[in-house]
Amino acid sequence: MDEHTHEHSHEHTAEHHEHHTVHGKKIPVWGLVAMVGVVALLLGYFAHGAFSPANPGPNPTPYASAYPTAAAADSAAVKLKVNTYLNELVAAQGAPAGIAVSVTGITMKNGFYSVDYSVTQSGSPAGGGTAIVSLDGQQLILPSAQFDLTKPVPTASPTPVIEVKKSDKPVVELFIMTHCPYGTQAEKGILPAAKALGDKINFSIRFVDYAMHGQKEIDESLNQYCLRSEQNDKFLPYLACFLNASDSAGCQKSTGVDSAKLSACVKAADVKFNVTATFKDQASWPNGSFPPIVFDGALNKLYGVQGSPTLVINGGQVQAGRDPQSMLTAICNGFNTKPSECATALSTTTPGAGFGYDSTSAASAAGCGV
Repeated sequence: MDEHTHEHSHEHTAEHHEHHTVHGKKIPVWGLVAMVGVVALLLGYFAHGAFSPANPGPNPTPYASAYPTAAAADSAAVKLKVNTYLNELVAAQGAPAGIAVSVTGITMKNGFYSVDYSVTQSGSPAGGGTAIVSLDGQQLILPSAQFDLTKPVPTASPTPVIEVKKSDKPVVELFIMTHCPYGTQAEKGILPAAKALGDKINFSIRFVDYAMHGQKEIDESLNQYCLRSEQNDKFLPYLACFLNASDSAGCQKSTGVDSAKLSACVKAADVKFNVTATFKDQASWPNGSFPPIVFDGALNKLYGVQGSPTLVINGGQVQAGRDPQSMLTAICNGFNTKPSECATALSTTTPGAGFGYDSTSAASAAGCGV
């Protein structure tokens, strides 16, 4: 499990990388797919140890037979080559200032080199882990990306490969926590795509089945659940407003929400789902960790949702960039026959995490989850 931070008072806050279960093992989402910028991908590996003993990644042993060699390259030379390559790679991809990678050890095992590294930022420890290198010293293999050490360092992010189940009218569901900064980031990215496609898709905002951001998230989850349930025509306009400054009262007013009706629904839903009572009874929380939010609990279990954001198209989890154009592309890959709206040109700029529309960020696979 990734490291996380708990801020104790009446609020528990933590930011984590998303996870999936593959072959019975819980491994990071960013360790499975090559569809985020290399910087974010590598920094995610560096911070969390993609091939640590407790987190071995997706069955690394086949790499041994994939790259057979008559003789192993000199380990010291491989160590130096990998050290140089990783530092050049993060620099070429625009890593934050002060990031440095140091290869600390190399061991031959099971037909490949296991290479340990540490990462610092501005001289302070920032993580570490283990990568795999073919015995000939030519292939550097990470869980979601492979690099040819005989070629120049790439300066462009990998092209996303998005496999989506097909249907005539895709069902698109984005699972979020209302105050997860990466959930709000994904929402800001997907709303323009959903607007462009209109009634060509069935689009829903869903809720991850636990809350990590305290009372404010409990309250807003109830608000948004009720708007989705009883005033659905107001929900997405309200959400677009809320994502700017988390001003629920102001957004209710500006988007024409019936606040009295909303208040009545919130009270009823709170009792029906036992939301506030459970929030106050920490002993009842699963594993004593975070309070449950059960509005979409059955769908969370059905799709294997573990964190915010999780994008589900036609019943299958899909990884996509968080800019509007990438979201549109991912959704449109779910059509049997793409409509003309799929040719709409949307922004390729990734929204900033958190609230507000005035910031941008590099491509990211970060999320909130345990």
